[in-house]
Amino acid sequence: TALGEPSPRLAAPVSSEEGKVLHWLTDGPRHVDEIARMAELPVAVVSSALQMLELKGRVRGAGPMVYEVRA
Repeated sequence: TALGEPSPRLAAPVSSEEGKVLHWLTDGPRHVDEIARMAELPVAVVSSALQMLELKGRVRGAGPMVYEVRA
């Protein structure tokens, strides 16, 4: 991309579930179970959202079932 333009991966839209998951990752890495509890979402929904966010380049694994926002 041209200098100053956002990367297409970073500009990818997020679903409402993905947005909730991102919200709970803003303070640092969290375990999938912790995100599910805080976001009041089933673990399966959180896991799916995290997989999509990983594909979009928004989050990355930071340990076993722990995720963080990509810098």
